[in-house]
Amino acid sequence: MSNIGTRIKELRQERGLSHDELAAEIKFAKSIIWGYEMNKKEPGPNHLKRIADYFNVSLEYLQGRDSKQAVLNLQNKRDVGQFKLLVDNVEVKEDELLEAVTYIKTRRMLQEDKRNA
Repeated sequence: MSNIGTRIKELRQERGLSHDELAAEIKFAKSIIWGYEMNKKEPGPNHLKRIADYFNVSLEYLQGRDSKQAVLNLQNKRDVGQFKLLVDNVEVKEDELLEAVTYIKTRRMLQEDKRNA
């Protein structure tokens, strides 16, 4: 159980999210996120799946059974070239991918500015 809480906290912090922000993103109460991270509560299968899907990690990673997290660096063309990226079963074009990366970077900067204000 402690591995799950630790992994959730690490993933949340890697994304620079507060408990409130993560709870809002995955539509959980803030107290649920806190309870999981503090190992006061153990997530059920549906919550585990929602958390894993949100962070794009495997259930095995989230549960501590897999120590390696798959990483796809969207700015490294070599990494991207190894995968066929689809949205709504349509391949993502390079210009679309660059727009998505720009959006993500901008959103993160705005979130950082908001936290530092």
